[in-house]
Amino acid sequence: MLSLQNLSVERNVINDDAIEFKLRTKNKLFQLFDKIFVVFALLLLLMQSIVNQKLMFGKLTIILTIVPILRVFVRLFFVCEESLLLIRGMGIQLKKKCYNGSTSIKFLEKAKIQDVVINEGYYLQQTIYYLAFMVEGEKDLVLPFESLYPHLPVLLLIYKKFKKIIMEEQNN
Repeated sequence: MLSLQNLSVERNVINDDAIEFKLRTKNKLFQLFDKIFVVFALLLLLMQSIVNQKLMFGKLTIILTIVPILRVFVRLFFVCEESLLLIRGMGIQLKKKCYNGSTSIKFLEKAKIQDVVINEGYYLQQTIYYLAFMVEGEKDLVLPFESLYPHLPVLLLIYKKFKKIIMEEQNN
């Protein structure tokens, strides 16, 4: 799922040694499209019971009821929140939360983090910017925000805080 809009960005300064950046999507699990499908299916069911026809609207009603249920079920596994916690002297904690409540946490040790870059990529006809960490022992770049893409000014702020909190001792 690529989310370029409808993001809220929250910055929590825990103390001088830790800061968290949290991205949340504003998209709802059950959208207007799904509600219209369900209302239409219920109206068909009501018409079916009034007319007392058993097979007249049966298949259409089932399809119009199952489609929004399947859409919501699939969306349960979409990421709704991603966070990046910078901890001085320790490293970075990456956290992802899905609509179904499942959470995954990954920790990158400071000693293994080689550098951070802001890179650009292309998705369909849009240019997107993303933050990436070069980590020792990882063959690919580690992306803190894999599903939710903040705008460039937010990435620049995170980049500067990373350099200040995580890389300051390595540069001295």
